[in-house]
Amino acid sequence: YGSDQSDRARIAAGIERHNTEIARLEQALRDYNAAARIAAVEKEIQALDSDGKVAAIENEIRAFDLDAKVKAIEARIAALDVDGKTAAIERQITALDAERRSRELRDRRDADLEALEAAIAAIR
Repeated sequence: YGSDQSDRARIAAGIERHNTEIARLEQALRDYNAAARIAAVEKEIQALDSDGKVAAIENEIRAFDLDAKVKAIEARIAALDVDGKTAAIERQITALDAERRSRELRDRRDADLEALEAAIAAIR
């Protein structure tokens, strides 16, 4: 198309360079072996078994059953009956104090009775 010999040689050399570069890139792609690498990565992903691990963790969470454990602990706390035991101890303390006061009153009465008997004996 109106090209002289030197233009055609230059164009042919450019085409050859492009063809060589295309061949090099095609070889690089074959050497890279993308399909095998993709397969290897997919195999690694499957080996990780993330879905299985997630399912196992979810099963552990369900098996842990926090609500049931909390209810069991609350039942054990209720069974301890801390309020009832505290009230019983306070009643015992009050009763012990009443016994002490009663003993003191008896002792004072006995002392007053002895003093009264001594006074009566002195008057006779």
